[in-house]
Amino acid sequence: MPRDVGEIVAGDETLCVECGYDLVGLAVDGDCPECGVAIARSLHERMLRFEPPDWLDSLARGVRTWHRSLTVFAVLPLLLLVFLGVLVAFEAIGSGPVISSGADRIVGSVLAYALLAAALFVGIGYLRGVWLMTTPKADGGSVLGVVRGPARWLTVAFGVAAPVALVMDDFRLPASAVRPLNGVVIALIAGHLWTLGRMGVTLSDLTPGLAPKVRKRLRLAQRDAWIVGILAALGALGGTNILLGILVLYFLSVRGAFGALRDAVRVEARIGREINGGGHADTLPDDT
Repeated sequence: MPRDVGEIVAGDETLCVECGYDLVGLAVDGDCPECGVAIARSLHERMLRFEPPDWLDSLARGVRTWHRSLTVFAVLPLLLLVFLGVLVAFEAIGSGPVISSGADRIVGSVLAYALLAAALFVGIGYLRGVWLMTTPKADGGSVLGVVRGPARWLTVAFGVAAPVALVMDDFRLPASAVRPLNGVVIALIAGHLWTLGRMGVTLSDLTPGLAPKVRKRLRLAQRDAWIVGILAALGALGGTNILLGILVLYFLSVRGAFGALRDAVRVEARIGREINGGGHADTLPDDT
């Protein structure tokens, strides 16, 4: 957590992360006299605010875009229910004298294409958000570590696996083919959710403004990915609607924690820009 302005570095030895200079006895809100790096960076070890500003802005945009898409994804099933309700209503009315027999099919087709377009738009936003979050820095490094690459490609796999899971029943495949295909789809979905949870945990460790309960919820999100996989495997026996319901419940359960992370990353990006302009993290006002 940020330290008070004017506090003195204590301890037997506190070395600058940049040059190794002993910082004991210096002001926490000052700079290293040897290399000029903010002392706060050595005290906080790794923090997002000290990352390259352009890369940090890209990360903040990615988290925001992904979180927005996640929210809409959770709402889409509700739209699907409304869509099915409208279809049932038009089918009932279409059998009477007021509406022609083909009207319900026309309305159904229009709504189906509209819903498909919305799902495609959300999917593109979801992929773009993760892609921005996992973009490496100019030197090729990433604060996300080894999970960066798998997170990208498992997101692409998720984008393919989720629609396949939802329409699998319509292909009337033999049971001998459905079971292994279900296994692959569920493994990809669980792996994707785990990498998202891992990314959330990693970013939370670099954002000092997050509440402890949010950090705990992000760690649970990583663990819950495998629980979702197990439930999805059991739910697959009951059809794709159960699988969709499990995914929606998972996204709704983590939405709040990732929303707090989104705001914290945005604050880190703002502080990072001010530090880059000559300010110090410990003297900056809180976001309102």
